[in-house]
Amino acid sequence: MQERKKKKIVIASVLKPVDEPRMFGKIAMALAKNGHEVIVFGLGQTQNVQSVECIGHSLKNRLSFDRFGKPWSMLRQWLQLKPDILMICTHELLGAALVYKSIRPVKLIYDVQENYYLNIIHTPAFPMIVRKPLAWYTRLKEKICSHWVNYFVLAEQVYAHQLPFIEKRYTVIENKVDEKTSIRSQSERSCFHWLFTGTLSASTGVFKAIDLIEKLHALKPEFKLTICGYAPQRESQQLLKEKASPYIELIGIDKHVPHLLIEESILQADIGFIYYPTSAHTDGRIPTKYYEYSAWHLPILTFSDQSIAQQVNKLGLGWVMNGQENAIEMLEILQKRPHRSPLPPNHFWSASEKTLLALVE
Repeated sequence: MQERKKKKIVIASVLKPVDEPRMFGKIAMALAKNGHEVIVFGLGQTQNVQSVECIGHSLKNRLSFDRFGKPWSMLRQWLQLKPDILMICTHELLGAALVYKSIRPVKLIYDVQENYYLNIIHTPAFPMIVRKPLAWYTRLKEKICSHWVNYFVLAEQVYAHQLPFIEKRYTVIENKVDEKTSIRSQSERSCFHWLFTGTLSASTGVFKAIDLIEKLHALKPEFKLTICGYAPQRESQQLLKEKASPYIELIGIDKHVPHLLIEESILQADIGFIYYPTSAHTDGRIPTKYYEYSAWHLPILTFSDQSIAQQVNKLGLGWVMNGQENAIEMLEILQKRPHRSPLPPNHFWSASEKTLLALVE
């Protein structure tokens, strides 16, 4: 039998930390475990972690001239590394990736983690006056560069319909997580300690969680909320810090939170809150924390207009509110435990990992 050739694979992002859960914890680790040589580029320190080489960089802030130079400094390093496969995790690296491909033979994979066109228009990351021109420029760049991309990996099924330029050259690899063994049983959890994790902004629902916990705390002082994540906008950081109190705990906020700390918070909480206000850039998406909370057996509180509502109901993963309940009604509902069903095998990362390895081979 012919021996399978080990490939050198570079995975790169500009804003994601080198130890980011999808880029490093799932994709890079799966490829390295399968015998490939993997190098990850991202924010943080240069180091070797469990057979994966992590090449880190720093940024003064998200909107800086320093950010625009990062793709080209990465390009110089790629030319020295000579990867067989180059996987980029942001549209910002498309130009540098195409330059590299014009110089050296490489298979180029674009891991689409966001619909950047909709994100730019519908979030406050950029000033209002530049959002549409910047969104149009980003989409035009993706369309033009798509002709030289060998394959697309999509983090969300909904992107297959939103991004026609990918044609049929794509595979969906969602942000699923490994099945967990160290979990708290339902009987060990009450309904009072809520958790909100991930990106923190109005568009991800964190202020909805605060509003509800304030109302419930006024009813029963046992209610508390832990907010664990990073707020990219300074306005959100300030608003969150103003909300801090003995029953609203903040972790991270103005800096990235290690994923291990997020998992520790999940183990300590009673309920994981998931809610995204209706917006074109989040409609139809399945957030990573849905898979994280369900894998750790953390009951989920969500609403009937959310993309995960049907699955939460079907699998008994938590409670689905209609949004009209007052604090007393919510308390009555939360005191009734849902009957949880076993999760199917394709709910976990192992199924996605097989898809990833088949794609690389």
